Formats: sequence, structure tokens, C-alpha cells
Amino acid sequence: MKTKLLVLVFCLFCGILVFSQSKNDSIFELGSVVENTPIFRKNKGLEELMKFITDNLQYPETALKDSLEGRVITQFWIDTLGNTYNHKIVRGVREDLDNEALRVVKLLKYDVPAMQRGKPIASAFTLPIIFNMNGTQNFNNLEYSQFEKTGKYMKENSVRGIFFTFPLEIPFINNVLFNRQLNQYNYPASDYPSLNAGIGLQLHLDRTIWSVSFIGSSRKSRMETTETSSEHFAFSGNFGYNVLPTYRFSLYPYIGVKGVGLKYSFKEIVTQNISFSDYLNSRTEYKEFNRWRGYIDLGIGFSHQKSHLLNLRAGYLLPFSKSRCFDSSNKEISDVPPIEYNFYLNLTIGLGGIISERNFRRPQFQ
Repeated sequence: MKTKLLVLVFCLFCGILVFSQSKNDSIFELGSVVENTPIFRKNKGLEELMKFITDNLQYPETALKDSLEGRVITQFWIDTLGNTYNHKIVRGVREDLDNEALRVVKLLKYDVPAMQRGKPIASAFTLPIIFNMNGTQNFNNLEYSQFEKTGKYMKENSVRGIFFTFPLEIPFINNVLFNRQLNQYNYPASDYPSLNAGIGLQLHLDRTIWSVSFIGSSRKSRMETTETSSEHFAFSGNFGYNVLPTYRFSLYPYIGVKGVGLKYSFKEIVTQNISFSDYLNSRTEYKEFNRWRGYIDLGIGFSHQKSHLLNLRAGYLLPFSKSRCFDSSNKEISDVPPIEYNFYLNLTIGLGGIISERNFRRPQFQ
């Protein structure tokens, strides 16, 4: 008895084994995803595939009597002409449902085969079919198949990612007033590094993006009898929200906090060998200033992530704490000329991975 039923179909394009068209070639690639997946019907591939199975599938009477439902996962190969072969049940429910699912997939013929580097190739195709007696149909899995390669966010499909990051940051520091004061007392100007490097961690939890990092670097200037050092270091933590529909690319405004430290030190260098006693009696000049301040970090970032991360951010800093300056003995110094630090650019590369829950749970077949 042929019964009208609505079948939930989702297509997982698994390029587990891909063969080239040439008879002289063996395995073309192993464990890869094909560049262009097979198309059942031109312009209406997925819709027509669902309609074809709905029209041809017959609910077994034995399953109807037992009110049996379930999902049968089939797998088959599609050759370079679109013909299907090597059909099999990967995970079944019961023999009657399994046989019916296998009968229908043997009827399939594709208009366009899989393509790799511009050439048609044979590819494995996994087609799970849900036998559902209540007449409901869910397009979530169909949508998942359609956007699997682009990484589109979907309901009931968690996305997780973690990357170990290596940020490079350009701070825009205005220390003109501070240098002017140093110059009045014949000290070299502070010349803070124009590029800072560091390490960090970035997490992706669905659309939210969390990152922590530490950056720092120093610049030294050595004269014949003096040495000047300017250091910049910062701890930061940010939270962002991806406004794009895909988790492979992110465009996210973010907010966070940033603690910034600026250090300036000056010391005289002894240029000739002296005795230990003479050194103890000498009074070598040394000056050090350590400045700390907390900021609210506001900005926008754009990133691409898969097995790697490439991230570009531009941030604006709003101070929320008083700027405090200390000497080498950790005594606070008052009336220190201000150093303005409000903008920065950040380029981050990372290693890790991002994946959706359904992609992670997708069956992998040899």
C-alpha cells in the first residue's frame, strides 16, 4: 500500500573517498570534501530530491501495524555520469524500513556529478531518511545540508570553537607632554614600541566570541654613557557578538576591559672597568616610572576562522580608573604629565578549530 508520508531528508555530503575520472588513477583524495557536491536536479536539487523520495517511498504495512517510526541512514556512490551504485544501509531501524529505504535510493539518478578541480569525479553520498507517521515535516536538516559548506548558524545546532592566538597590536600613544617634561631635565624622550606582540585565547560559543590576551614589548635606546628603555604591556578581555549568518566569518562589535602598563627607565652606564669597592662608592643615576591605568575597551572586529583564525580589530579605549605612576621603589608619584592612549589596531592569527554540533556528530563512513 502506497501511503502519503512526509519524509525528513537531509543530505550530508561526505567526500570520504573521492575517485578521479581516469581509469589509471586510483584514490584521488582521502578524507576530503569535494569542491562541488552532486546535484540531483539542476536549479532545484534538494527540493526535487525530497519530492522524489516522498512520491516513491511506501510505508511498509508491517511498520504501520506496529506504529514503527525511525531514521534509516543509507549510503551510496554517484559515478561521473550521475548514476548511483554500491547502495547500502549504514544504520537501520528494522528490516522492513531498511529494505524500503534501500529500494528507493536505488532509483536515484543525479543530473550533475561531484566536481573536483573542474573534473567530474565519483563520490560517496549519505542520505538519512526519517519515516514519520504523524505527517510533520522539518526542514532544519535540509537547511543544514544546503549551508554545510558555508557554515550557516541554525537553530538547535550549537557552534563551538577554540583558538590559541598570537596578537600583534599597534597602539596610538600620545606622550608629547611627558617627553616635554623629561626634556626640561635633560632626560631622553620616551619612545614606546609601535608594535606589540603577545599570546591569548579566543572562544566561540554560538554567536558569542570571548577573547583574552596579554601583549607587551620594549624599545631600548643606548648611547655611549646612558641607556633608555620604554616598555608597553597590556592585559585584556573582550566579549563580542557575531552579526553575520555564518560562523566561518565573523563581524562583531565587542566590549571589554584593558589594563595598560607603561614603563620608562633611564640609567647611566659605567664605561670603564672599576674595582668592586669603587663601584659600591659610586652613585650611578637611575630613574624609573611605572604607569598603570584601566580602560573600557570598545571596538569592532572581523575574522575568518576554520582550522585557523585570522582576525582584525580596531578598538577605542575609555579610561575608567585614575592614571597612577610609581617609581622604582613602588612609591606613587604625583603630578606626572598625562600620556594619552585611546586607539589601537590589532591583527591576530590563531590555531585551533570551530565546528557545529551537527557537523561533529555527522556519521563518518569508510
